[in-house]
Amino acid sequence: MTPDAPEKQATLNRASLRKIFHVLTTASIPFLPDILVFTLIPFTIIGYMISGYYVILAPGKLYNTLVSEDWNQFRGEMVKFLMVATVVLCIKVLRGILRESSANLLRLRLTSAIHNFYFADSGRTGDYSTPPYYRLISEETADNPDQRIVTDVRDFSVSLFDILAGGRSQGQDSGGLLEAAASLLFYSNKTLLRTGWYGILVAYVWSFLVSLITVFVINRTSPVVFRQEKLEADFRYCHAEFRQHAEEVALMRGAAFEHRKLTGNLERAVSNTWSVILRHIFLNFVQYGFAYYISLIMYLTLALAIHSNVFEASNVAFSSTMTPGEKAQWISQTGGIFMQLLFSFTMFVQLGTIGSEFVSYVNRISVLIDSLEEESAIRQRPADNPDTEPLMLAVSEEAQGYARGPSSDAIRIQNLEVQPGGVRTVGPVSFTLQKGQWLLLDGRTGSGKTSVVKVLRGLWSPSSGTVEMPNDQHSVMFVPQKPYISPGICSLRELVTYPEQCRGTIEEINRVSTALQEVGWRRGLHGQSLDFRTEWSRQLSPGETQLIAASRVVFHGPSFVILDEPTASLDVTSEARVMRALRRAGVSALTVGHSPSLRQLHDGIIFLEQR
Repeated sequence: MTPDAPEKQATLNRASLRKIFHVLTTASIPFLPDILVFTLIPFTIIGYMISGYYVILAPGKLYNTLVSEDWNQFRGEMVKFLMVATVVLCIKVLRGILRESSANLLRLRLTSAIHNFYFADSGRTGDYSTPPYYRLISEETADNPDQRIVTDVRDFSVSLFDILAGGRSQGQDSGGLLEAAASLLFYSNKTLLRTGWYGILVAYVWSFLVSLITVFVINRTSPVVFRQEKLEADFRYCHAEFRQHAEEVALMRGAAFEHRKLTGNLERAVSNTWSVILRHIFLNFVQYGFAYYISLIMYLTLALAIHSNVFEASNVAFSSTMTPGEKAQWISQTGGIFMQLLFSFTMFVQLGTIGSEFVSYVNRISVLIDSLEEESAIRQRPADNPDTEPLMLAVSEEAQGYARGPSSDAIRIQNLEVQPGGVRTVGPVSFTLQKGQWLLLDGRTGSGKTSVVKVLRGLWSPSSGTVEMPNDQHSVMFVPQKPYISPGICSLRELVTYPEQCRGTIEEINRVSTALQEVGWRRGLHGQSLDFRTEWSRQLSPGETQLIAASRVVFHGPSFVILDEPTASLDVTSEARVMRALRRAGVSALTVGHSPSLRQLHDGIIFLEQR
């Protein structure tokens, strides 16, 4: 697929309609409250259209009373006009509430459905398969998944209901697709009664030509908008990464480099924005021109109707026998009805700008859902051997010699080889980690120690060899080289019990306190100290982060633990204390490291040769 292919797919065609349907079915919308809220919108549109029709007729009646100087009738018409206008106002406000509520509910359903795919974990015994979010991020099958889940889903939901039920478009309140369709049917009939086929012909031909031009311009604009979303996401992501690593950048005096990189991202985004602006010029010409020329079309149609005296027998026809007030009333009402017919087409045309953005959101979300559904299909694929299926990885053609199976009492690797990136080969490596045993996986930097850990977890697929892991994946705990501290406000107790939720029991508090004390934590171990909520991710040093990771192992007490450089940021004394704490916890450990002090704390060493 060429780089421009995803952008070219972001056009308004039958494929995009299928994508819209696919996205909506993914949301799995229940009947209540979503459908109930949405089904109220058509009723508000019908009420708005009927009451609006009387608002259109009201000025003509007022003109007639003013010309005839009938002040009693004038007061009566004013009261009616005020009442109907108030009803129209209330209906429009209600429709806005229903539209925004429907968009909010759709966002909740769709985001939840995507999250179910994104964070999917089958929970089956012995499942060491690659998590969907990891594969999606590492393989980049859909760039910036966070942008698609957080921003694009929200904008898709809002745009969809703006299109269906009206919303803010080009600084004006557009009617939306449902109102446009209803108004088109209603006011076509009213226009036919008053102007004959002249008005219908003029309105439909004029609007049809403008609609064709609008669709053409939308398909020219959507790909550029699609590209803009990606560039903006890249720019925002780089800024977020810079903020997260501001301390490291400051220590290395790397601000000038980061400045140049971010400026380059900004310039690419701004350059593409000029293309968006240029495409929107043509779209705005079509939309604004259609709106501004409506008055000319209306007067031309009225002149044709009056000149030909269509439907002379009709009680709504223009006649030379009318009084001046009746003529003014007829012209005002007929002009308003015809204008409303043209405005029905205008509502379709006004959807052009928001439609071009909507198609972009649909394409980005659809690509994300397709990638996640494909990943889900791989995870649920049936196997010949149901006992080993939960442990099987979806391996590439280059990894057909790789097998994975269950084990109840040990971790076993036999002749395992890994080719990360296809550049070099790690292994072959063979070892068995029995319960109660401590092994050190040693080797020079770049020899592939962390690659072996990723294979054990199921994140990477090796080229050959055999892996046997315990049947219960919860009996094996992995501690990464850079332990994860969940961002945002949280308590120290939540960090230790991670990834489980805190239960708040006295027994749990005591276990957390004991685990921290065992590994040598110094910042408070009892009472309110454990539940003090703050942004720990910003306050912990690398050494304290590794102490938290070690305390998690002590707290959870797994049978096996895989430790990747677990004490790299600790001094020798703290390192020895942490390892003794893990020994007392009764875990069996495979530790990745190469420091002399670690060698003295393990029962055996597996040395990886660099190839």
